[in-house]
Amino acid sequence: MARVPPLSASPPVARKPLNFCSKLKQLAEIILQLAIRVLFVGGTILLTAAVFPTACHAIVIPTVGFSATLLSAFFFPQENLAIPYFGLLDPLIRPIPPYAQGQMPSDMPLNAPRGLINTGNNCPFNSLIQFLEVDPLVAHWFRHPLTAEMDMAAFQQFLAGYHPPDQLVADFVTYAAAQRPPRPIPAMFREFLQNDQPPPEHLPQIRKLRETYEHLLILQRPYSELLAAYDQALRGNLAVVSADSQALRLALNQITPLIIPAGPVQIDASEAMRYILDILPDDYKMRIETTYYPNTNGRSPLAQPMVPKEERVGFLTLEFFDDDPAPTLEKLCDYYADHGNNGSYKALGTDGAVYEYPLDRCTVRFLEFPPTLRFHIKRFTPAIAKNDTPIQVPPELQVTLANGERKKYRLASSIHHAGTVHGGHYTSFKEDGRYWMDDSRISFVDSTTWDEHLRETYVLCYLPV
Repeated sequence: MARVPPLSASPPVARKPLNFCSKLKQLAEIILQLAIRVLFVGGTILLTAAVFPTACHAIVIPTVGFSATLLSAFFFPQENLAIPYFGLLDPLIRPIPPYAQGQMPSDMPLNAPRGLINTGNNCPFNSLIQFLEVDPLVAHWFRHPLTAEMDMAAFQQFLAGYHPPDQLVADFVTYAAAQRPPRPIPAMFREFLQNDQPPPEHLPQIRKLRETYEHLLILQRPYSELLAAYDQALRGNLAVVSADSQALRLALNQITPLIIPAGPVQIDASEAMRYILDILPDDYKMRIETTYYPNTNGRSPLAQPMVPKEERVGFLTLEFFDDDPAPTLEKLCDYYADHGNNGSYKALGTDGAVYEYPLDRCTVRFLEFPPTLRFHIKRFTPAIAKNDTPIQVPPELQVTLANGERKKYRLASSIHHAGTVHGGHYTSFKEDGRYWMDDSRISFVDSTTWDEHLRETYVLCYLPV
């Protein structure tokens, strides 16, 4: 990956124009809110005068009046700030629905992100959903989950994304055709995988497919239902999604004990991301090849060369290296592509003896252009500490394949963690429009704030240009 010069800022996002009626409603809202606060301050002073004796008025009334004024000013409506709700009397006091009750501000873009409710320490999942929503492939895939009504042709097309052995697919078609009465195909495939006895050469692949499919059945439904509520909020121009991410959290807890169902323990957003991205089809992931270089000094040469490891991953974990006081994302990528290795490799030498060969280094390269570039900056260390070293993040990256082909990728979204390894808060950012997504609060950030958060970023997403 090579560094490229920063590009100009993104073009402005089209905003919903304000007509005369919208401006009149905004003015009426402000006048009504001012009137409510004047009545509140005046009523508080009159009540104080009635309760306290006349001798105390010179001290008590100014104090209460000043306090009431400060209190009313604190609740004065601002963008993204909750406004008090008056129940059944609310239409009489304030006929215009406020932002806190669901409606987006009229000057927000039509395609602005929607807020997600935090029901209790769910900021890692809220930020992760917003982060992944900018990826059109992932967003589309989760909006079209497996259903009981799928026919065999549609299910085979879905299954092809995981590149299963042809014999496995043929055996399943035969198995499904023999079932009486017919049952939903996704359920039959789960049963088939549990009972299938594949040949030894396909066993590792089938084990992986079996695990992925189990996780898919657990995660896909709560994730898809949350996105359906998200889309409903977009259609209804609502500011906050009616559903929350707790169902997704409970589903992830069925897969790994590292994600607890509730409580004050901090959840690592990258851990949740790993399980969500693992269930995606292979073509949605990055195809990489890792080559290891064993050290044969003092040992017999390898009888067979070490075969490079090919795999598909949802994201790359980038680590800091101690001797760089000013790290950049490009440097972290270069270090990942060619770095030292502390592992070992047990293999047969040319003399017939088995040796434990130390691995000096390894190199990583892309075998094809990734559909999406995702990076996890490893800020939490095994020593139970957090590395807050700022890094420079470019607006674009360039991927070069072994054959010399190149493709550019532009920054699309990021996740930021504020706090320590013991506790903190996750928020996400969307480059197109410069949105800051903090649970139910959606706002714009200026260039200075944007750059500051990027330097402390935790997870990054780049989409092809």
